[in-house]
Parts: sequence; structure tokens; C-alpha cells
Amino acid sequence: MKKELNISLICLLILYLPIIAFPQQGTIQMSNGITVRVRTKVTPSDPAAGLGNIWSSNSGNIIHRVITDKINRIYFGYDLLVERLDELGKFKVTTKPLSKTPDAILNSSKTAAGSGKGVSVTSGSKNAVGGGKGVSVGSGGKSAVAISPDIGTRDLKNYTSRPLPNYPQNIIVEEGDTITLDLLENTSKNSKISDQITITGKSSNFGTYVSSGISSDDKPAKTFGIDDVIFRMEQPRISINDKEYKTRSTIAGNVVWIYIEGKGRFIFSIKPQPGYDFQQIGTIRNNNFSFKFKGEEYKFDSRSPILGLGGNWNLWVMFDPNYKTGYELTEKNPFVFGAAGTLQDVLQNR
Repeated sequence: MKKELNISLICLLILYLPIIAFPQQGTIQMSNGITVRVRTKVTPSDPAAGLGNIWSSNSGNIIHRVITDKINRIYFGYDLLVERLDELGKFKVTTKPLSKTPDAILNSSKTAAGSGKGVSVTSGSKNAVGGGKGVSVGSGGKSAVAISPDIGTRDLKNYTSRPLPNYPQNIIVEEGDTITLDLLENTSKNSKISDQITITGKSSNFGTYVSSGISSDDKPAKTFGIDDVIFRMEQPRISINDKEYKTRSTIAGNVVWIYIEGKGRFIFSIKPQPGYDFQQIGTIRNNNFSFKFKGEEYKFDSRSPILGLGGNWNLWVMFDPNYKTGYELTEKNPFVFGAAGTLQDVLQNR
């Protein structure tokens, strides 16, 4: 039977506690095979500017979780370690003081592409994975970094660490159990931020990804439409003129793109984009999609369906010659992946 454990790491803030729509939910596959599903819950949902959010799994079996406060120039958070126990279906979860500064995490994400590690970066957009604000960027690897809007432009070197009151250790959970860690509370405004963490030993069917929708039960329901459909690539095998590459990245969003060193950036859309130079030159067939451009053939083979449960669909492709990547790429790993909620969000992050 699945259980829910509520644990308080509360940092009480007398100062004004602003809340922004930072990366809120997703899945991280650790190198030990354990899958951690994370959901950051804001109560109540009241977006404002001030706090930033970082999740990083670039340190093997440790996940670094950081919240930054640009108004007071402080940061706090914890390291999360999950270990598999001998008894089937049981895990030991431990929180520890942060072992990396936010500046160190950001610097590692910038060099990860050239080292074969994965990078996933989120910053201001609409309707990225899960329907919130975020732009994701990745390059082939298991590890990932998720960064909230505008953190990438901040100088975090002079931020001061503020430790949490306690770091619970040796929490024993079973398959599918959820731990709720209460992180922040402003009693004067009755607002709270909590991390909900679910542990499973089963491999995720969606790789590593992070979404950024506000996770709050008081959001109104809306009618599902084509703008809510998610285009995703899970650890795709890529073929360019029959030369094959293997990647470990997973990326998803309403609009997805890939930069290929020596070729340029291709932006993909499942619908026409009036006013932009999109061409209907691609085809999606279940787990695969392909297109031809300037006499060259590009094929992508994903581990899961590109759209929903599969099907054959038209694909619109736009070539963006003006995009410049900040990552150091190699001949073996010449790709940078990205996703966002709208085409405008993709183009503004050139």
C-alpha cells in the first residue's frame, strides 16, 4: 500500500516570500537505476518574481535541490540521496546539506555538453512540458540540470548560503511511496512551498525531464487543445545521411528543436506556424520522425511515441541559421536539444 510521509524542513521567512512559476514537476533517473518523480507544490498559487529553482542530477546518485532568493541574495536547499535496500521494493532516502553552490551547478551545466553529460535548462516560456513556463535545453547524457526563469542570467557567486533547520536521514520508503518535504513558509501570507518526492525502482518510460507548470490544485480546468499536445523525444537514435548517433537525452514541449554542429538548428512543430518559414517536409510515424533538407536526410528513432500513444502525422520544420549555442560540442556528441511552449519562446532564446 502506497504511503505519504510529510516531513518539515521549514525555513520560516519573516520577509516577503514571493513565488514564481519555476520548474515544478518531472522525472529524474539516477545512475543507480532508481527513478525519482518530483513535484514542487505552491500553496496558494500566487505567481510573483523573486525565487529561483534548480534541480541537478549531475553528481551520480545525488540530486542537488536549490532555491535562490535574488531579493535577499541568499540560497538554500538540500542534497537528496536514494539507495536501494536488500528487501525488494524498499529504499532509504537521506537529505543532507548542499554539497554544491548554485554557481558551481550552473558552471557544470555549461560544460556538460562537451563531456557527454546531459543538460536540461528551463527559462521563461509558456506551456513547456506539463503546461507551465519553461524552456528546456539538453545534450546527450543521463544527468540533467533544471533551472528556472532568469537564473541563467544571474551572478550567483555572491549569494550567501542559508542552511535549513534540519536534514532528515534514513527515511525508509516502499515502492511508490511519496515524501512531502515542506521547505518554505511565510506565516503572514499563509504561503508555503513543498517538494513531493515519489520513489520507484521501475525504469521511467519517459527518461529524464522537468516541467515547469505551477503545481497547484486551485488552478481552473481548461479545454484540451492542440496547443496542449506534447512533442517528445526519448533518448533518440539519430541518423544523418545513414551516419548514426546514440543519445541519452529526453526532451519534450509543444515546440521542440535540435541544433546540429556544422548544420544549424531545426525547429519542429506539429501544426503550421503562420508568419514563419516552416515547411511541411517531415513525417511522424509512431516512435520515429524524419525529414529531408537541402539534399540531406535526417531520421530520429525515439524509445517512446513522439505524440501521445503514436500514429502517423505531418511535421513542419523550420531552419534557423541564426542560432548560436553556448555549449562545447564534440564530433561524437554534436547535438543540443531544446523545447518550449511557443515558437516565440524558442526564438527569443537565441
